[in-house]
Amino acid sequence: MPAINETGHAVNVSNFRLIIDHCVELGGVYAPTNAAISIANMNALHASAETAIAAVNTTSQQAKGPINAREEAYEELEPLVTRAFNFYASTNASEQAIADAKGLADKIRGVGVVVQRDAEGNPDPNHVSNSHQSYVQRLNHFRQLIALLVNDDNYAPSEDALGTDALTVLANTLETRNEAVGPALAAAIEARGSRDVLLYADETGMLDLVQKVKKYCKSLPPAQATLVKAILGIKFKKIG
Repeated sequence: MPAINETGHAVNVSNFRLIIDHCVELGGVYAPTNAAISIANMNALHASAETAIAAVNTTSQQAKGPINAREEAYEELEPLVTRAFNFYASTNASEQAIADAKGLADKIRGVGVVVQRDAEGNPDPNHVSNSHQSYVQRLNHFRQLIALLVNDDNYAPSEDALGTDALTVLANTLETRNEAVGPALAAAIEARGSRDVLLYADETGMLDLVQKVKKYCKSLPPAQATLVKAILGIKFKKIG
């Protein structure tokens, strides 16, 4: 999966600063009747947008720890399940029991999730939130597999790491890590939502206001053509 692009939002905010600076250079000629694109309002929006970008960066970093901790814990799951199943398949367990175990093992190993990350390695909170159910399902299938093995005397490995007690410890760890992710995500998702409203909301968002600024500037006298051309040439991209 491609990495998410947080840089693009910051570029939009930086380019908005350029728009404002050029409008200031126009002096008294820049006098729109729409208060939303006044210098004062745009300065306030720019300040809010910079604060929102900083909040996203901070909360994403704070979410990084518990998300990475869960990923690390789940990295142990697939190889351990494979080993446990192979041991079980070597025993005198019934064909049906082994088939049931294989079905659960395949479900555990077949729904792995790759977390999207930005250039700095921060996980995408929205993607993690959307994929959360996959982690929960894997844990649920793992607990079902443990229950199957606990109830079959054929499953009695000599290696402690494959024993049902050890498997249960891992399951409990996975559950703890799952539960830790939720609160960490909440602030990050809220920060992104606030940022997106400031930058991309219809009518009031930064990008829509930029289009209004550009249209207004096209109405200015030809003497302002150089600055107007500079304003019209500043590019923005709606992201997400």
